[in-house]
Amino acid sequence: MTGVAGLLSDTTHRHADVQLKVGGKIFHCHKLILALKSPYFEQKLFPTSSSSSSSSASSATKQIVLNDVRADDFDQVLQFIYTGETELNEENVENILRAADLMKLTELTTFCVGYLTDRVSTKTSPRYWRLAEQMNLATLALARKRQCLKEFGKIGSSSELSSLSETMMRELLEDDELVVESEVDVCETLMKWLNSQTQSGHSVQPYHLLTLVRWSDIPVEYVKTKLIINNILMNDRQCFEFLSKVISYRLTGVQFNGLNTFHRPSTGVEQCVVIVGVNTTGPEISSDVHCVSLQRQDHVTTTHAIPANMNVELAACVSGKELYISGAGSNKNEAWKWELAFGWVQCADMNEGRRRHCATFVNSTSMYVLGGFNDEGNVALDSIEQYNTVTNKWIKVGQLMHATSNAACVVYKTSIYVFGGMGQNNVDHDRVQVFDTATKLCTKLTQRLPRPERLLRAVMWDKSVILINDCTCLIFDLEQQTFQQRDQFAAGVVHLGLVLENQRIFIVGGGNGQTDAAGKKTWTCSDEVKSVAVMDIINNQTSVNWSHHAKLPTAWLVQAFASMTLMRT
Repeated sequence: MTGVAGLLSDTTHRHADVQLKVGGKIFHCHKLILALKSPYFEQKLFPTSSSSSSSSASSATKQIVLNDVRADDFDQVLQFIYTGETELNEENVENILRAADLMKLTELTTFCVGYLTDRVSTKTSPRYWRLAEQMNLATLALARKRQCLKEFGKIGSSSELSSLSETMMRELLEDDELVVESEVDVCETLMKWLNSQTQSGHSVQPYHLLTLVRWSDIPVEYVKTKLIINNILMNDRQCFEFLSKVISYRLTGVQFNGLNTFHRPSTGVEQCVVIVGVNTTGPEISSDVHCVSLQRQDHVTTTHAIPANMNVELAACVSGKELYISGAGSNKNEAWKWELAFGWVQCADMNEGRRRHCATFVNSTSMYVLGGFNDEGNVALDSIEQYNTVTNKWIKVGQLMHATSNAACVVYKTSIYVFGGMGQNNVDHDRVQVFDTATKLCTKLTQRLPRPERLLRAVMWDKSVILINDCTCLIFDLEQQTFQQRDQFAAGVVHLGLVLENQRIFIVGGGNGQTDAAGKKTWTCSDEVKSVAVMDIINNQTSVNWSHHAKLPTAWLVQAFASMTLMRT
C-alpha cells in the first residue's frame, strides 16, 4: 500500500499520533486523517474553545477509548477511512453501519446502505427495515419495506418476523402492493406476528390491524375456526365484536364501519359493479354488459352481451360468483344467469312476467322477486315468487299487502323490506312492507317513509338501510324502525346504479326526464361514476364531498346492476 493507505499498514507506527482503544485492542492512527473523515473524531481530537476544558477532548489526547464498537468491526471502519474500501457481509454490516452513524462517517453510511439495499436476503429484511427506521435512513427503509411487501409470505416463516414493529406491520397491511396469493395468507402471517409480540412482552392493538385485512377474500369457516378462537384476539373486546361482524358479513354481505372489502391486486380479482341493460334517451335497451372497477379509477370494460330481448327496469342480484337477471324477454318473464367463466345461461321462466320489480337473495340458493308491473294488464303486481338455483324452479310464495312497482328492497335476517314505490295508477306511496320468508307472511310497518317515493335504490349498512334517489337520501334504522333524512346526499338523478363497497357508496350513471308541452319525454343522462364515504352520510356531514371515480363510455340510464367479485383485467 502507498500514500494514506500505507500509513495504516505501517507496523512501525512512526507517524501515528493517537491511539484508539477498542475492545481491548489498540489501533495506532493519525489525528489529521481521522478528523478530516469524521466530525466525531474532529471534535474529540481538535475540540473548539468552548469544550477545551474537557480532559477527554484535549488536543494533547494520546488515547481514545471506544466502548460501543467491536474491534473486528472497527478494523473494517478504519480500512474505509484510510482506503475508501471495506469488506461487508450480513454478519458485520449492521455493526459497521451503527459505528458509521456514531462517528458521522457519511460515506461509510452510504456504502452500508447500498449493500443493504441490494444484497440482503428476504428473511433479514424486517430487521434491517427496523434498523433503517431507527436511524432515519429513508432510502434503506423504503427498499427493505418493498422487499417485505414482495416476499410477505416468506417473512411470515422467518425468525425475523418479530422484528417488525406494530407501525411497520400496519404499513404492510394497508399497502395495495402487498403480494399474497390469498388474504388467508395475510391472516396467517398476522397471527404469527401477534404471537411473537406477545411472547416478547410487547403490547399491541390488534383491532386496528384487523381493519386492514381485506375480508371479502376470507372464507367464513376460517374466521370461525382460526381467528375467533385465538386467545390474543378474543381477549380484546373490540376484536371479538369486529370478527363477529365479519362472520355476519361473510354470511349476509352486510358491510359495516372499519370493514375493508377491496381485494389486493396480487390476488388477481377485484370488486366491480356489473351493469346489464343501459339506454340513453330512447326505449332501445342495449344488451351489452359493462364492468366498472370499484378499485381502479376510470377502468370500465365490456364483457359477454346478454342473448335476450332487453326491457327497461329489469332487476339484478348476485349469489356468490353468479349474477341473475329477471324480467328479460318479450314476455318479461325470462331469467338469466351469468358467470364470468361461462357466460350467460337461461334459467326457467318466472310464472308471471314483470318489470319494475325488486329482486334479492335471502340465502345462497333462494332468489325472490317481489311486486313489479305487468304491461299486459297495465297493473302493479303484489305477487312474490321464489327461484331455487339448485332445482331451477320458480314457485309463488306469497304476496305484498299492497301492489308495488319501482320500489327498493333489502334483506334483514329472514325478512325482505320493501320501501315505497308506485301503486295502482302510478301513484307514489310511502309504505314499508315486510315479507317474512320463513312464515311467507307480509306485514307493513307503522313507520312510513317521510314522503311518498318511487325509484329509490337501497344498500344495507350494518343495521341500517341507506335509500337514495334523485331528491332524497334516507337512513332507516332496522332496530329502532326510524328514518333520518340526509337529503344533501341525494343523487340528483333516477335510474342510477347504487352499490356500497369498502365503506364508500358509489352512484353509477342515471338521468333526469323532462316532459314537454306535447307530452314527449326526453332524458338528460349522466356518464359519471362518483362515490362518497358512508360515514359522511351517517354523520350527517353538511358539506358533501362526492369524488369522481370513473367516466362511463356514454351517458346512461342504468337498468340492472350489482356488485360482484371479478377477475382483474
